[in-house]
Amino acid sequence: MSPRFSRAWLTIVIIQAMGTFFMCYAKQSKGAHYIGSTPTLARAHALPLALVLVTRIALMFDFRNMTLQITHIVLSAVAVCHTISEVFYFQTMVYGIVSVTEITFNSFTIVILISYLFCLDEDEPAPRVRQFSAKHYMEGTTLTPDENDINVQNYKKRM
Repeated sequence: MSPRFSRAWLTIVIIQAMGTFFMCYAKQSKGAHYIGSTPTLARAHALPLALVLVTRIALMFDFRNMTLQITHIVLSAVAVCHTISEVFYFQTMVYGIVSVTEITFNSFTIVILISYLFCLDEDEPAPRVRQFSAKHYMEGTTLTPDENDINVQNYKKRM
């Protein structure tokens, strides 16, 4: 799996997580996301979302960092388990588009990043030191041209 595809997917998931995070605070009074809409419940659900969101943003800046990758996978799994428990076990959240999208996107993210980690080559060639390959025309024998050259003789005739 290419890192380009993984980063693009991560960008989509960041936007989705930001929407769900802001929805926790914006729709508290309407109860579109929760069965009993209380500010405490919204903040309790926003905390794992905020942790995952911060980890994803940090991962965008340093995508090859294995520690961040593993931390992100673990936090995404915790967020999925938290949302599933809130929807199905405690039944404090509505089984709707928002919760299903959140569970699906986080699950796909876990699968995509684990497949990225397994496809990552450990033996990537290190960037080699650049070698000097170009030669400047003002070096070596070009500074003292051949006396038999036609251009040199024409120059001497003019002087």
